[in-house]
Amino acid sequence: MTALTATSRGFLEHLRIALRLTARNRMALVYGYGFPLFFLLSFLVLYRLDDPPLIRHMGELLTIGALGGACFGLPTSLVGDRERGVLRRFRLTPMPAGALLTGTLIARYLVVLSAALCQLGLSMAIGRWLPAHPIGLLVACSFVIFALLGLGLVLAAMADTVPAVQALGQCIFLPMLILGGVAVKLEALPAWVLPLSAFIPGRYAVEAIQACTNGDGLTATRFQLVALLTIGAAACVAGVGCFDGTAASDSRPFPTSRGSRLRLRRGSSSVRSPFDAANCCRNARELPRRSERRQPRLRPLHHR
Repeated sequence: MTALTATSRGFLEHLRIALRLTARNRMALVYGYGFPLFFLLSFLVLYRLDDPPLIRHMGELLTIGALGGACFGLPTSLVGDRERGVLRRFRLTPMPAGALLTGTLIARYLVVLSAALCQLGLSMAIGRWLPAHPIGLLVACSFVIFALLGLGLVLAAMADTVPAVQALGQCIFLPMLILGGVAVKLEALPAWVLPLSAFIPGRYAVEAIQACTNGDGLTATRFQLVALLTIGAAACVAGVGCFDGTAASDSRPFPTSRGSRLRLRRGSSSVRSPFDAANCCRNARELPRRSERRQPRLRPLHHR
């Protein structure tokens, strides 16, 4: 009982520290709140003639905001902490690594959800409308954020540096905008692209949020919610199994140790879902081989 209380206290303390560090991080604030507000202004300019404005495009708007916070903000903070050695120091604490990582994910969930509520509040104030299913909209946003946070965790496991996070994030952000029905309607895409969009969570995110805004609510989006839950769970399992808390400068290149290889295999082999593409991308990286240690050549001594 005492150990459980100490663990819960440590978890809450870590959650509080993670929220404070997020509030002090400029890049986290830009990705978490700057991008969503920028896209809100962009959508307002594009769809200013709608009556009421923005209500037909809240699915796309909230999904793009969640994408920025989950696919850029979360991996940037995790990889940055890993480069500075913060995650390695956490191993000295009695808290298990899973609890620390869960606290970081919950902190990022609260940040992304608060940004989505800001977008929703401003849209409602500008357009003077109310969502048809407010509770269902909150539930749908939670499912969407969970799926996209899983994506961000996979990116953090794949990237070695913060610039690598930016490059890998663009590889997911841009295809999801175009092929996932976020920035481009599915009706405007060719027929051969539609089967590919079924593997992208952006499609289900837009449909679930839009149905709760001015549609039939959660009853019409059961399949979308199950798809988001499956993708998020698969991505979290893959990300946790492949994530390494040590920086490349502090240890050997990832993953050279036998334990890292076993974690990589467990993280990739335990996922059997429509989101196996995340594991394929992770396993496609070549495992670096240990460099052979060369003995220094000894020069013969010449007697004068």
